[in-house]
Amino acid sequence: MKSFSYIALAAILATPVMAKADQTPTDYDPIDIDRFPQILVAAVEAAEDPEFRQYMAWRSPITAQVARLLQPPRKTDHMDVFFDAVKLDRSYDHDEILALYLENAYFGRGCRGAHAASNGLFEKELDNITVAESIILAALLRRPSGGFADDRFMQESAMRITTTMQQNGTITSDEIDQILIEISRRTIMGRRC
Repeated sequence: MKSFSYIALAAILATPVMAKADQTPTDYDPIDIDRFPQILVAAVEAAEDPEFRQYMAWRSPITAQVARLLQPPRKTDHMDVFFDAVKLDRSYDHDEILALYLENAYFGRGCRGAHAASNGLFEKELDNITVAESIILAALLRRPSGGFADDRFMQESAMRITTTMQQNGTITSDEIDQILIEISRRTIMGRRC
């Protein structure tokens, strides 16, 4: 088996939309969601799509983002993105789609992928990031070009993400204040990947 590549994924997306629902790609190893800390996965789901696992993946903004990653630069054909999202949903499960997203998403400041963002912005391996740093990364996905230029945006995003994570049972209400304090003290201005 080959490793995952855009070429393999592009081949899957080139197949007709009416392909059988049970067809799965066999020429690559899917990216394992376990490569990412569970707290980061929970923060990204809270930021991007809190109901990601409750319906078919093609309806999710996360799946649409993965489909957009495969579009040629400057192409904004929404129907192509829609059909690619349907094909992704038929070929991958929710965890694989989320792992593809975390592996390839742009976090700003030249950081593509969660591992690069953690190393570049926090100067630590992804496995060692804190809950607050996970929330910062999730917030950056929502606005990679200027997430920290506007402190109000970061505080509002952090509050929204922590509230959603508390509602989902990922963090407790007692942890929220401590997390928000840590986020307000974090500075990554000037850091790049």
